[in-house]
Amino acid sequence: MTEAFLQYVWRFGLFDNRQLTTSAGRTIEIIALGDLNTDAGPDFFNAQIRLGETHWVGNIEIHLKSSDWAKHRHHQDSAYNNVILHVVETSDGEAKTENGRTLPEVAIGQRIRKDVLSNYRNMLENGQWVACQPRLQEVEPLLVNTWVTRMVIERLQRKSAIIERLLDRNQQDWAEAFYQILARNFGFKTNAEPFEQLARSLPFKYLARHRDDPFQLEALIFGQAGMLSGAPKDDYQRQLQGEYHYLQHKYDLRPLEVRQWKFARLRPSNFPSVRLAQFAQLIHLWDAMFSKVLEAPRLSDLETIFQIKAGAYWDTHYHFGRTSRKQVKRIGKMSVHNLFINTVVPFLFTYGRHRGKPSLEERALAWLELLPSENNTIVRGWQDIGVGARSAFRSQGLLELKSNYCNRKNCVNCSIGNRLLKSPHDR
Repeated sequence: MTEAFLQYVWRFGLFDNRQLTTSAGRTIEIIALGDLNTDAGPDFFNAQIRLGETHWVGNIEIHLKSSDWAKHRHHQDSAYNNVILHVVETSDGEAKTENGRTLPEVAIGQRIRKDVLSNYRNMLENGQWVACQPRLQEVEPLLVNTWVTRMVIERLQRKSAIIERLLDRNQQDWAEAFYQILARNFGFKTNAEPFEQLARSLPFKYLARHRDDPFQLEALIFGQAGMLSGAPKDDYQRQLQGEYHYLQHKYDLRPLEVRQWKFARLRPSNFPSVRLAQFAQLIHLWDAMFSKVLEAPRLSDLETIFQIKAGAYWDTHYHFGRTSRKQVKRIGKMSVHNLFINTVVPFLFTYGRHRGKPSLEERALAWLELLPSENNTIVRGWQDIGVGARSAFRSQGLLELKSNYCNRKNCVNCSIGNRLLKSPHDR
């Protein structure tokens, strides 16, 4: 049993509260279970109990054992002085507040509804891809759809918090923050970390000064990526190396180590060398991109900006010094959609919240509805158990549900899990 499950049981009164007594043997009546607290402090506010002849109003704290009170150092925290009842699964001692008061305590482990406890154990111990998988078809589609929509909002809010922290680090410079997140997402998961480090070590203001010169942009980006170190493998790399050494001294740059970039198990079109060349072209065509994101009435207005191709040298190269069959290295449509989903939409949503412009938040959500669903192992996993996704709106919600609820066995805080925990098995 987890503390979260015990909180869930208390919150919905899923236990037998008849003839309830404290661990000390005193009769206690629960008048109001209280309101769940999702922030720091006691678990429930505004609870009411009657202990003997006294009516108490205050907070409730929940633990698996009595000793967890001291283990969590609540006995040293005055924020818990207004707790009126300690609720535990099993009692193994007593709990005292910071001001020395011994708390009344009730153990409800043996009073939990047997059907709820059975459902909980079955869900957590069945070993399926998601805990509710064996009974998912029992849940009405409307509830599933509503909860997935809630997941989309939670995902965007979580991404917004990341963007807000990035803005703080960049003195509220939206264009710089957008550039850094875009760079990270240009790494497409495998090389996200080095791409982000590259952007942080190479401020956009330096690239902006050379935006009209694609060669200088490649010199800055490949040099800062650490891919111009050592003996040059051909004339083009030698030229870039010379240009980077000049710019490195000018801007006092410290490049990344080339070993940070991952090539293994990637298709050649996704090699970081190709992505860096495409990123250089994107900077070349930047032209107030963040402003265009905010002003674009339609998603299609932005597609041409992102449908870029690497410079001519890369038509016959995937690596410096190694020629290959000629192929234009244009960023694919799926990759463009990925950048929209993970960069453009979250920034539009965050900017709308930050500036009090709900129309931008609504536009961000509408764009997710227009974009096709992502195709990855998680989305395919949901498809296999009967929960499909046609749009990125749906797939983003399913990704959030899997990562922040299913993987953590957080069924008690999931509407789908709630529905099944309280319901008997269908026969």
